[in-house]
Amino acid sequence: MRAVNKSNFEVEDSLARWIDSADSVESAPDFLGRTKFVKTLANAFGRLPKDRSTVTGVFGPWGSGKTWILENMVETLSKEYSNAVQVCRFSPWELKSSDQILFEFFKLVESELSQGNAPVDLLEVWKDLEELFLAGAVTSTAAALASGNEEFGVVGALLGFLGDIFGKAKKSRERADGKRKTLQSVKLKLEEKLRESEIEPILIVIDDLDRLTHEEICMMIRLLNTTANMPKLHYVIFGDRLQIASALNTLAGGNGDRYLEKLVQNSFQVPEPGESQIRLRLWEGLESLFRKYGESPQDFAKRFGEYWDNFIRLRVINLRDCYRLLRTTSFHCEALSNDSTLNVDLLDLLGIDLLRVFDPELYHQIATGPPTYLWGVKNYGLTREEEDSKYFVLLVESSSLGKAAACGALISLFPCVRSRLKNYIEENQLGRLRRYHRRDSEIGPLAVAQESRAEIYFRLDLSGADLPEFEVRNLTQVRFESQDLVERLRYFRTKGWFNQLSARIRSDTSIVESSQASKEFLFALACVADEFDESVDDYEFMSVLSLTDVLVERITESEREGVLRHIVEECPAVTLSLSLLEGFRVASGCSFSNGLKFDGHIAPISVDLIEELSDSVVPVVSKAIFHNRFLSTRRQASRCYRLAHALGPQRTAQVLEKMLENERIDEEKIWYLVEAIVSNVMLNTRGRGILNDLDSPDSLQIFGNLVNKDLAQFASEGFWKAFYKESDVPSWFEPKELVSALLQTLNNSLMPVDTVPREVVV
Repeated sequence: MRAVNKSNFEVEDSLARWIDSADSVESAPDFLGRTKFVKTLANAFGRLPKDRSTVTGVFGPWGSGKTWILENMVETLSKEYSNAVQVCRFSPWELKSSDQILFEFFKLVESELSQGNAPVDLLEVWKDLEELFLAGAVTSTAAALASGNEEFGVVGALLGFLGDIFGKAKKSRERADGKRKTLQSVKLKLEEKLRESEIEPILIVIDDLDRLTHEEICMMIRLLNTTANMPKLHYVIFGDRLQIASALNTLAGGNGDRYLEKLVQNSFQVPEPGESQIRLRLWEGLESLFRKYGESPQDFAKRFGEYWDNFIRLRVINLRDCYRLLRTTSFHCEALSNDSTLNVDLLDLLGIDLLRVFDPELYHQIATGPPTYLWGVKNYGLTREEEDSKYFVLLVESSSLGKAAACGALISLFPCVRSRLKNYIEENQLGRLRRYHRRDSEIGPLAVAQESRAEIYFRLDLSGADLPEFEVRNLTQVRFESQDLVERLRYFRTKGWFNQLSARIRSDTSIVESSQASKEFLFALACVADEFDESVDDYEFMSVLSLTDVLVERITESEREGVLRHIVEECPAVTLSLSLLEGFRVASGCSFSNGLKFDGHIAPISVDLIEELSDSVVPVVSKAIFHNRFLSTRRQASRCYRLAHALGPQRTAQVLEKMLENERIDEEKIWYLVEAIVSNVMLNTRGRGILNDLDSPDSLQIFGNLVNKDLAQFASEGFWKAFYKESDVPSWFEPKELVSALLQTLNNSLMPVDTVPREVVV
């Protein structure tokens, strides 16, 4: 760590202001050495002549530091020359139209004249000039809109009407001798009044002239040309000279720059900061971030040099780029840290943010499928080891960063990409990329190239949820019967892509097209279905069921029995087995619940086969419960409805009795089930506007009987009475009053169906 001194504190404090305050350019330190220029320029403006007008141009490309010069110049004038010159700032690019620009310009100068105690007759002549300009602008706009275009007829008529108003106003201000005031006569009168007045010179500062449209730039230059020869009115314009001259080409027959030379007497060109200056400013910003999060900057200096050479220098080409990137990275550091500890590699985050800010499309492609080492080894369209990846070549070729910067960013952030672009690097003579790179073994534990860390870098990105097309293509290359497919489905789920994958497979038969592939994919899906059932995203599990329905349809009818048997007997997970049995029961007319609705299109199979398979599932479910893969949380208790609808009350009772017999299984799991049943009944009755008030004994009695009817789907009356007699209500079961009433109802005989009001049967 470098020695601490006062200047270092000043640098870090200034950087903090830059990073935290995006618009406080004037507070940035002068590390480009322009203070003397600003001081000298302010001295000149503090001694402006009173007998004539001057126009000064401060020109420079976007991001060259013009705004810093402007802010500090105005500040110096206000502190040291407030009694010698009036500074009037005008920003035309903030206004919406040419008419508004003219109106605001004249009102702003009029306000400065008033504050400078200009005599009334001077203000009157200034208003005359304003009136002539506005009337001419409105009338010409009306003519342009109304001529040759019917759709602008109404607008043209309106503007023409406004032009008439200004014309009438001009007539009312005719000279005493009956002659109408002309622009020339008003200018001469204004020049005379300004020369006679005692006001101090007015410096009109016009910022970002190059941001206007070409028509608006021409209008502003005409305005300056008209008023630039007036005593005590001085102008300084800031902008890109090339942009302004290009706009003036229409006025000067292609000689816009020469036209500008005639208007501007004093011209200064602001050079762009050099590469070393921009690099220094970016590194000093990163130093402050490293120290904020307890890191030593020197530990990252060498890799920063590689990143700079490989891609950063090719895109961060001015100070605005530098500050914008620092602000973005600083914000994301706050979002991706805990207790002042970063969860990401700061330099990798800087690289990812550079893509995010300057090439959103490339960033989007990376966010949807980061090329980490493990995935880079297996995927991305390689047919032979020595070939480049067509996917990565396409990313580089289409990047707005340019080939060298895009290629450099990819191999710097994801070293595995280097071997997938080696021929491309050679062919395009990207020599720097051959020299500067990290070895795969040098990837840090927080790097974006780490499989376990990549997701963190894109948590603030909504596009990361989009399913990449290359992932779909890669899926078709996996052998469906292998464990790789199971792992791939888990990966799709962790990335949030499964719902999209399900929709793609359902709508595109080319992904899983054959009966054999459908069987193998269905078994892999069955292996992970329990994990989907645990998700808080119910829509995700519905996608599993919808995909199951389609896959079953694609399996030939003669093979369905074997597929179902294979899933039930061989798959360690139970969710899909129960769902399939439930669906086949509905399709085959042997459902245990008349109210059950199944949206699928599963074809019927033999009832005897369904019952045989149901018997086979009972030990599988019991084993899953024993190993805590089923009914392990209160949320999963809703699975038991699927259990009851697939197996019926007798088999479900066998599962529940096994649970009570096993000492390793807490009886609270059955209370999970009771809670799920109570919640289901409550949801159905209240959702239909029934039994909203459970305070009355009659309502509680009806509600208790509805719960009893649901309990009967899982086990006999005797089972439940014995369970409630021997088991205490857990402390977490709420509300207690409802539980007491429920137990009182359950300790009586189960209410016959006929005594339950028809409108509240669930």
